[in-house]
Amino acid sequence: MAPLVNEDVAFVVDIDDIDFLSSEFKAETSGSGPLHTKDAKASRRSVSFHETVVIHEVMNREGYTYHEVVACWYDRSDLRQMKDNARSEARLVQSGILVEGDDISIRGLESKTSEGARRKRQYRMNAYAAVFFEIETQNELGIVDED
Repeated sequence: MAPLVNEDVAFVVDIDDIDFLSSEFKAETSGSGPLHTKDAKASRRSVSFHETVVIHEVMNREGYTYHEVVACWYDRSDLRQMKDNARSEARLVQSGILVEGDDISIRGLESKTSEGARRKRQYRMNAYAAVFFEIETQNELGIVDED
């Protein structure tokens, strides 16, 4: 299979070398701490960014040759085979023959079992109901929210 990313072409950029960033942004992002600080009691979850940015060049899909496209992308028969395999494995999970272990994961097969499909339908119906309820409530209250 042809590589999607050419590993030989990688850039490491120090944030201080980027001219178009404001000095305030550089000051906020220098250091290894989180970008914004919150009260520690409010939440323990946080996101932080490293001060060095790594950029990987990825070739545009029009730059691939026919043979590279065939090697990189799935065709209809590949997709059909993957779906058939997933259904088959879900039947094995449902019958108890295939069980999750150290070297076997059943992640992604949940909705392929009859119980998982029922739960997925129920979750979807609940989500639709919540959205339509919110729309109706906003209409009754005269709230206009374009988002």
